[in-house]
Amino acid sequence: MAAHGHERPTGQGCLPAQGRPPPQPAATGPADRAGSAAAAGGAPQRRGWARTDGDEGLNMWFGFGNDRRRDPPQNRTETPAQEVAWFGKLPTHADFIRHNVSGREIKSFENWVQDGVALMIRNHGEQWSSRLSGLRTLGFLHVGSEDSHTLAGVVMPSRDRSGRSYPFSLVVSRHLPLLQEMQGLAPMACAELIAALDEAVQGLRHVQSRDGIQVLGERLARVECERDRHRAIREVMARFEQRRLGELWAGLPGMEDPAARSALVAAIGSTLRGIARRGMGRVRWGLRFPLPASAPAVDFIQFWMQLTVSYLGDQGWNAWLYWAHPEGEAPGMLCLLFHTPPPSYLAALVEPERDDGSMLDLLAESRQEMYAESPVHEALLRDEPTLMEALNLWRVQGEGRS
Repeated sequence: MAAHGHERPTGQGCLPAQGRPPPQPAATGPADRAGSAAAAGGAPQRRGWARTDGDEGLNMWFGFGNDRRRDPPQNRTETPAQEVAWFGKLPTHADFIRHNVSGREIKSFENWVQDGVALMIRNHGEQWSSRLSGLRTLGFLHVGSEDSHTLAGVVMPSRDRSGRSYPFSLVVSRHLPLLQEMQGLAPMACAELIAALDEAVQGLRHVQSRDGIQVLGERLARVECERDRHRAIREVMARFEQRRLGELWAGLPGMEDPAARSALVAAIGSTLRGIARRGMGRVRWGLRFPLPASAPAVDFIQFWMQLTVSYLGDQGWNAWLYWAHPEGEAPGMLCLLFHTPPPSYLAALVEPERDDGSMLDLLAESRQEMYAESPVHEALLRDEPTLMEALNLWRVQGEGRS
């Protein structure tokens, strides 16, 4: 483990060695926090939670920059474009299937998955089929830039009628100007679509005919996403007021220990401050946040996304979000990437035990000794604070507050 102020930690946080230069420090220690508030570019600092009335105050607190804004989305009247596509293998079909793979974003995603799978097959060789069957299903959300669509979908292990293994991907493309303005709202704005995709995964596991996937696709095409920023912001606030921090601690292994909670808070805050200082253009690795088993995943996907935006601002990056629900003893996870990843990153997403440096696992990072004595606001170690209160305290902890 590198000392504070030196190169970024090896192991869970190191970059792959394939020709990419090592990043500068992403995590900083307690002695290296002065001046980080100005660099973070996120929400205003407050000594305690105070509700802000009015849209301007809400925008400031949630860290949304006005530079992304063009024509206000709520004033637009056109129907958002939406497409549903799928590709891969299913037991109902004899070979690879491909439906409605059109549009720049969907085609690019198909190429990304296929290239990533090709690399995994090359790495695993004859063990590929058995390896694929044990992979976790991934949900994903790619926030579109100003001139592109947002993608949501799932990638799941599957096989064709003959038993040949290959992932199946179900993709929904939407034109969502709201997210081009305020990408931090993406998980909650797409909450109904994310829930519908989870239901579709269960349906795919029981599809008995070739027409079954078509029916699921038609259902997904009818699911709407939130387009009004006023309603979206207030929905996030309402969810955060309903949820307690204790739901996070109760749903993660080892978090009954206050010292473990303190270390995770410190590791996440320190890492995000380090990224803010370095600048988004230099960050090519992703962050892996834990998702608790005791609460709806979308609420904590939104929480981690909101916390990230509060540190980094909402500009200079487009979120690629991937998540997996808890399975057995394995906690859920959210992987957040700040730029379009190369196909080699697919392995790190579906095989979280890999240690190739493409992802910094924040739960593992928090076990480093450097975070053992970090100052953390006492309230963040308790179960009672709401997620809204936790968002405020987490953002400012370690910057002179006790």
